[in-house]
Amino acid sequence: MAAAFTTRPCAPGLTRRASSVAAPPAAGPTAARARAAAVVAVCATPPTLDFDTKVFPKEKVEFAGREEYIYRGGRDKFGLLPKAWAGIKSVGVIGWGSQAPAQAQNIRESCAEAGMDVKVR
Repeated sequence: MAAAFTTRPCAPGLTRRASSVAAPPAAGPTAARARAAAVVAVCATPPTLDFDTKVFPKEKVEFAGREEYIYRGGRDKFGLLPKAWAGIKSVGVIGWGSQAPAQAQNIRESCAEAGMDVKVR
């Protein structure tokens, strides 16, 4: 019986390389499973943790030996919201359990503080 195996691709622009493991058995009932387990593809280069912003200042930080970009929020940034959300009239929030209502309330309060008329559902 043949088995089909799929792997998830790396992030765009990254290459895959196989890890080195012991050779699987050449034949037998578990040979297909063993061969599939023997070739483990890993991303050769980790994805870049960066984002594009034209409104908010971003900051490069290092966590666990990796550089990534963050945005430090705060009440002093409320004045930037109207520019960042220009043209947005309605926002829908999807989440699990209490997550969505809490995030929706956070957005609702931030928009009200910034003097914006955005409907949050």
